Amino acid sequence: MEENEQWEYVWCYFRNLTHAIYREIRHIGPPTDSEAKCLIDETSPYFGAARKCQKNRKRLKSSVPFQAVTINDTNAIIAIYRELSGLAPQEVLDIFLNYRWLSSYGGSRWGDITRQLLTLKKAIDTSDLKKALAVCGNIQRLPHNSGRLVPAKQEWVQSKWLQEKWPVWCDSE
Repeated sequence: MEENEQWEYVWCYFRNLTHAIYREIRHIGPPTDSEAKCLIDETSPYFGAARKCQKNRKRLKSSVPFQAVTINDTNAIIAIYRELSGLAPQEVLDIFLNYRWLSSYGGSRWGDITRQLLTLKKAIDTSDLKKALAVCGNIQRLPHNSGRLVPAKQEWVQSKWLQEKWPVWCDSE
């Protein structure tokens, strides 16, 4: 794979990973939110974000924000999701790791996934292709609460749910 193709691959992973993480954080909500899988009370610095996620839950779940990504700029990509959630990736990490989630949602596995996003962002922002490719390899092996984050291609092709979670297939195999 040529360097330009390698960068396209890295960007594909970054866009999908960002989407997957913010799609999961959509499950936070205020105490009155019966659909929330992680309740954030009014004493939390993330209470406003919880209300924003409740309001924008359907958009965060959908491919609409993903389709709005038109340039290769880590900050611009994150800004699309930050506008809908009120959260920066570091804040998302804090919520995954330090708030109580219902079983099968959020939690430490999503914290690990978010750490990989932060590492990939840094590699991209410093033009470290070798590091970025290594992070993409790590991402391929990450589990979330109900399976692998990056599914096998055959599973992905056959599942609209998996395509919703990981919108574009990045690997050439």
